[in-house]
Amino acid sequence: MSHFRTASHEYFQSVIGSMKQQGYDLMAWVTMNSARHTFFTKVRFAQESRMFFTVSGKSLIVVLTLRESFGRPLRQTENEVTEWDEKYYSGYWSGFVCYSYDSQKVLRDYLDGREGEVSLSEDGMWNIPVSAYFHGGPLKTHGFSKVDGVIQIDLEPTTPSGSQQDLPTAEVLTHSFGKMLNGTSPFLYRRFRSLQVTDFAPHYTFPNQERDFWEKFPLSRLRQIAPHIWGSDFAFPNPRPRF
Repeated sequence: MSHFRTASHEYFQSVIGSMKQQGYDLMAWVTMNSARHTFFTKVRFAQESRMFFTVSGKSLIVVLTLRESFGRPLRQTENEVTEWDEKYYSGYWSGFVCYSYDSQKVLRDYLDGREGEVSLSEDGMWNIPVSAYFHGGPLKTHGFSKVDGVIQIDLEPTTPSGSQQDLPTAEVLTHSFGKMLNGTSPFLYRRFRSLQVTDFAPHYTFPNQERDFWEKFPLSRLRQIAPHIWGSDFAFPNPRPRF
């Protein structure tokens, strides 16, 4: 066991409880650390906890990740670190949102005068303006992709935390997701038709250790929300579907 004191179990439980109050269920909680796995950069200790939340009867997944790092190199030779900054701490939440929605319903609502809840994107697609729900919160959107009808919006911290006391409270962290669910719920499908799970594992921070991640993940719960899941050689080795 590491002697570094990461965020407490009670803190994570408060996040889970607050997400439940916002209408979400916890699907999975996977933690990896540098005591058992190889971290992508040199630190004294690092831990990453990924929490996956779903909503019953809705094609929506929220992934919240708390990454904490302790101690960074001050001086080092080619082969080893000779002096550490033992007081160094970096902790921040990030994550992403996946959802699939009925674009025809979005268009109908727009034509009915509900422009504040839907929008027309630059590529001519009718979208739900998810980014607006995060304005002023501890997370902000910084990336967007769409594969097989599933939107993924990446989230990054507005301001990284310099100490554990600076981490947002559960209520502050989860508030945006409650607003997002209320605004998007009427447009979401009941299930994903197809779901890519490549980004579920921490490829960047714990490279080439995807197998270890999926061994901790309750795969049966994923199968309940999508009939076809792909994008991992270790969890779901089937190829990308063709429609």
